[in-house]
Amino acid sequence: MKRVCALVISFACAACGGESSEDGGATGGSGGSGGAGGSGGSGGSGATGGGGAAGSGATGGSGATGGSGATGGSGATGGAGGSGGGATVACDPSPVNCKSMPPTCAKGEVPSVQGTCWGPCVPILTCAPVKDCSTCTKGFCAEYKAMATEYRCVLPGMTCAALACSCLADYFCVSPYDACATPASSPAKVSCECTTC
Repeated sequence: MKRVCALVISFACAACGGESSEDGGATGGSGGSGGAGGSGGSGGSGATGGGGAAGSGATGGSGATGGSGATGGSGATGGAGGSGGGATVACDPSPVNCKSMPPTCAKGEVPSVQGTCWGPCVPILTCAPVKDCSTCTKGFCAEYKAMATEYRCVLPGMTCAALACSCLADYFCVSPYDACATPASSPAKVSCECTTC
């Protein structure tokens, strides 16, 4: 009887142990489902989005090339178009007292003045303006009209039979001041006007 009970108890214990091992194994297996948590790795695709953002940022950087537009500042060079800024050559013959003869210049050019004597021929529009014609005692006073009026005292080598625009224009009225007149009420011998300035 004791032997039968011992056998029953051993079989019962073996059955319980087997079931718990099976249950444990099943439980352990279900624990493996935690491996599915590895799908969290798909979050790495978010890094791809980050990479895209960085790339787009670099593209924005290319906008810096817009800085090349600063070369538009070269537009400031348009200020150099003011030809009046170069009219600084002394041509007023009033201070000349040397015995040398003035050089023979082409039409549209006049002798420059260096100190108290003559210098080389220069374009008439490069001659420095004078305040008015009152001090022009040894040359011809010419009037140049545009937005403002300037006077130049010069001594061109003229060979005119009369002081008329038919002759004076070639010597005084150079482009763009090519509209010639001989004003009766002006102290200037000739007036040259720029009609497009």
